[in-house]
Formats: sequence, C-alpha cells, structure tokens
Amino acid sequence: MRSFPIPGLLLAFALACSTTTNGPAQVGTEITDAGGVVESPDGLLRLAFPAGAVGESTFITVDEEAPTLADQVSMTYDFGPDGARFDVPVTLTFQMDGIGEDEELFVANLDGADPVEVEGSAYDPATGTVTAPLEHFSRYGIFRRVLEIVVCTLDCIDAGGTSDWCLACCESDGMSAGGRIDCSMPPRDPVDECIDRCVEAGMALETCRMRCAGPGGRP
Repeated sequence: MRSFPIPGLLLAFALACSTTTNGPAQVGTEITDAGGVVESPDGLLRLAFPAGAVGESTFITVDEEAPTLADQVSMTYDFGPDGARFDVPVTLTFQMDGIGEDEELFVANLDGADPVEVEGSAYDPATGTVTAPLEHFSRYGIFRRVLEIVVCTLDCIDAGGTSDWCLACCESDGMSAGGRIDCSMPPRDPVDECIDRCVEAGMALETCRMRCAGPGGRP
C-alpha cells in the first residue's frame, strides 16, 4: 500500500526552514561540522562555514532589518543563534553593483551605538564584493565610504597642486582625515631659497649661484 505525506506536515517543515513575515525577513539553514553556506533573504549576502567552524549540527538563521544609519548600503543582518562563536572563522561575503571608482565597501558590527568596522574587512573593486571573517555572531551591516586617495586628490587640486608630492604629503599628514594642510608646494631646496634672496637683494644671478653653493648656503 502506498502512503503519502500529509500536506500540513510538509508546510510545517517548510516554515521551519525558511520564514517570511510582515516584520523582518528570515531564512535558516542547518550547518554541520562539515561546513556549508547560508544566504540572506535578499540574496546579496552569504556566510561560508568551513569544516570545523561548528562543533555540532547548528541551525543558522539570518534576519533582515531595514537600514537606519548614514552610508549603510545593505539591510541590517542579525545572525543566529545569537552570540554563537566559531572554532574557525566564518566568511561573510556581500556583493553590490554600482559602487563608484572613488568608493569602497566595508563590513561593520552594529551591536553598539556606532558602527565598528570588522577587522579583516576587505573590498574587491573588480567584483564589487566585500568580505570579512566573523568569529562570532552579532548584527552586521555593509557601509560605503570615499577612498582617502580621492579626498587627497580633490584637496590637492583645490590647493593648486596635483603632483605625487602633494598626494604623499596629504596622506601622510592626515589631510583626508579631516584636516586641511598646505600640500600644494613641496619644501624648497635651501640653495634655491638662498639664490632667490640674493637676487632680490640686487646681486647678479651668477654671483648668487656661486655664493649660495658655498657652506651654509647664505649670500
């Protein structure tokens, strides 16, 4: 005699594995010690579990919440079981198109009042993909920021200098971090400054060159 599964049981099983409500969307996947992959409801984020990341079979969930912070380009992802820690880091990967050449993405922890960039977060502009190793579960989001070198380039243009020296000066002195430093002109050679002062004093150029080439570089 053939038997058929009861439709109600099939529905209950499906809801246990993936649910969507009027509130945050949620998906879930069973991960064993052999590893596996979990994807977010929107399909933009995936968690790759290497072998040994979990010590026993664990049901992993991903909840989505609408973004609320400036420069956040993704949903807020809340992973469960809440606070779970891993013996081997889990790799979070997020892919997004439309990122400008002067921008990059990074993964941030959203447990506190302000987003904190996850150590090891790395952006690949060729693929529009950002990855980060996760040692534990928490609430995470993806954020966009302008590359520092672009900020320096714009500031150097505003200052009247676009040379490699200006960019190096800008980056090393933290101009892109919010300060405005005069990186438009590199420091002049003391001999050149000496010659200028000498000529301004009314002496002949060749005489100034000979005098300033001597010890101390003074006319």
